[in-house]
Amino acid sequence: MTSNYLVPECMHLQLLEKAFHSLPYQMAILDLDGKTVWSNHAISSKNEHLVKHINEMVQKQCALPILKDTETSTSNHDATLYPIQDHKNTITHALQISHNENDRLAIKSELELSEDKFHTSFNASAVSMIIADDQSNIFAANKSLCKLLGYEKRELLQMRFLDITHPEDIDRCKIRFKQCLEDLEPYTIEKRYVTKDGKTIDAILTCSPIFDNEGNLTHAIGHVQDVTEKKQIEKANQAYQSQLKRLSVQLAKVQEQERKSLSQRLHDGVSQKLAITKLSLQQYMKNVTTTQDLEQLDQINQMIHDIIEDSYSVMLEMSNPTLYELGLEPAIQSLITTSTLKEQGIQFTTEFPEDPLELQEHEAVILYQAIREILINAVKHSQATQCHIVLEQHHDHISININDNGIGFDTITKKNPDSYGGFGLLHLKENLESISGKLSINSSHNQGTSIHLFIPIDTQIN
Repeated sequence: MTSNYLVPECMHLQLLEKAFHSLPYQMAILDLDGKTVWSNHAISSKNEHLVKHINEMVQKQCALPILKDTETSTSNHDATLYPIQDHKNTITHALQISHNENDRLAIKSELELSEDKFHTSFNASAVSMIIADDQSNIFAANKSLCKLLGYEKRELLQMRFLDITHPEDIDRCKIRFKQCLEDLEPYTIEKRYVTKDGKTIDAILTCSPIFDNEGNLTHAIGHVQDVTEKKQIEKANQAYQSQLKRLSVQLAKVQEQERKSLSQRLHDGVSQKLAITKLSLQQYMKNVTTTQDLEQLDQINQMIHDIIEDSYSVMLEMSNPTLYELGLEPAIQSLITTSTLKEQGIQFTTEFPEDPLELQEHEAVILYQAIREILINAVKHSQATQCHIVLEQHHDHISININDNGIGFDTITKKNPDSYGGFGLLHLKENLESISGKLSINSSHNQGTSIHLFIPIDTQIN
C-alpha cells in the first residue's frame, strides 16, 4: 500500500478527539493524583475526591464504578473509572466516564410513565390480552381476559398459557408457536380456550413474540378475540343451509313425482287415445275412394301425428319415462331425438361408458334435468352446429362434459341473467349442490362453450 492511503497519526488523534467531543457523556483522562490531563467537557482540573477511587482501581486492576458522593463532591454525576496501561502493562492513568444523574432520573421517570401508560392501556383494553414468558407461564392478564375466562387475575398468574388451552388444540398451538420462533414473525391462529367453569370458548389468537437484544425470546403477548357467538351463528347458518338443501331435495322429489304422474297420465290417456284414433283413421282411409276426401283425411292424419309428437315432447319435458325404466344414458338418447332438439340444426353426439352409471334415482333426475336445460340453452343461444355429450364414471365421482362449437360468450363480463340460460342454470346449479355436485362453465367469444357437471358417487342426503 502506498503512502497515499496512509492516514497520518495526528489525523487519527484529531478524528478520535472529535468523536469523543460528540458523545453525550463527560469523559476525562486523569493521572493517578486525580489531575485532569484531557477532557471532552469542561470539568474540574483537580479531583482530590477521586484519588482514593483511583488507588482502589489500581489495586484491583479493573474498572471501578463510582456513585456520586454528596459529602465530598458537588458534582451531579455517577462515574466509572477505567485503567489505562502503558506498554509495560503498568497503570499510569484513569479514564473517567461520567453519567449525568439528572438524565438518568429523567429517563427513569420517562420509563416509569411509559410503563404506567402501558399497564393502564393493557388493563383497560376491551380486547382480551395476555403476556406469557418463554416457559409459557402467564406473566400478565388484563381484566377483559379474566372476565372472558372467569378467573381472578391472581389465579391466572399461577397458571401456564397451555393450562387454559383446549386439550385438543395444545399440540397444534405448540407447532405454530415453534414456527413463529423460526420465522420471527407474529402469527394468528384459531383455537379454543377452557373457562374456569369448564366451558369452551372459540377464539382467534394473535401472538407476537418479544425478543431481547441478543435475539432470545423473553415473552409473548397475545390478543384474544372471542368468536364463540360468531361460530354459533355460523353453525346455525350451516344447519339452516343443510335444512334448506334437504327441503330442496324433498321438494324436487315431490315435483318430479307430480311431473311423472302427469306424464304417465298423458302417455296412458291422451297419447294412446290419439294413437288409436290415428290407426282407426288410417284404417278408414283404406275404404275411401275419392281423392278429395283422401286428401282431407290425410291432412287430419298429419295433424294427429303432429299432436302426438307435441304431446310426446311435453311428456318428456315433464318427466322422461325412459329415465325411470332404463336409466340416464337411454333417457339422454331419447331427449336428443325429440323435435324440440332434433329440428334445430344441431348434430348431437354422445359418448357413454360401457356399464350403466351407478346413480340413485334422485341423482339421475337432477342430472337429467341439468343436461336437458343445458341442451335447450345451446339450441336457443349458441348458434352451434355440433354438440358432444360425454359421460364418465370414475372411482369416486361421475363427470359429464357438454361441448358445443357455437359463438360462446365471455363468462367474466357477461352479467345479463338471461344470457345462456340465466336463472335456469342458477336453479340447476343449486339442485346439483343439493347432492354435493358442482357445475362449471368455460366459454369465450367465438370459441364455443364447455360445461362440466360433477357429482361424487354414493352421495348421501340425510
